[in-house]
Amino acid sequence: MSHQIDFLPEDYLEKKSQKRTNIICLFLFVIVAAGVGTAFLLTEQRNHAVEVASQAMNAKMAHASKALKQLELLENKKKLMNDKAAISAILIEPVPRSLLLATITNDLPAGMSLLEFTLASKEIMPKVEPTDKKKSRKVKKNTVKKVVAPKCYETTIEVTGLAFSDLEVATLIANLGQSFLFDQVTPVFTEAHEIDEVVMRRFKLRISLDPTIRADKESVELVQKNHVEGF
Repeated sequence: MSHQIDFLPEDYLEKKSQKRTNIICLFLFVIVAAGVGTAFLLTEQRNHAVEVASQAMNAKMAHASKALKQLELLENKKKLMNDKAAISAILIEPVPRSLLLATITNDLPAGMSLLEFTLASKEIMPKVEPTDKKKSRKVKKNTVKKVVAPKCYETTIEVTGLAFSDLEVATLIANLGQSFLFDQVTPVFTEAHEIDEVVMRRFKLRISLDPTIRADKESVELVQKNHVEGF
């Protein structure tokens, strides 16, 4: 039986073993440090990417908000312009008086004549629908908006004239009733009237103009073609 004899000093062996251990620890430290550094860099890159995406999203949201505000402003301007156009349409005479007079004159039977022609307009008050008191109480004051509606007017024409008989008056009423301009033709009175020892019928009619009617180009051209001007 043989024994191996180590001639190296124990201090040398111990230092060699410690040196090997230090190298292994240093190697492991380098690996861990590299891993930590890599993880830190990846985290920073990820945070930067998230920040860039967040800034881009905020920019898109700000742009969308600005676009919505501009759209709302345009809608308000459009509504305001429509309201002004509706009010302007009310202020402008929907049917010229000359056209009304010419239409009535054209419908006169032969032998009839007009003595007076008056036109009057009055504002039509909108109908107020009954509201539920319980529901109205729930509506907050700051949510109620005042809406200025365009005014609507009712136009009435009164004509006074002379005819030889009530049949001619009835014919005139029938002719006016067929016109698209007029809503209703109502006789006010018919009475005997003597002129130069000739007994005639003096009459008065009240004609309501349709508030929705607007004079078109064809109607005006038709009156101009017939060369009807005044009485």
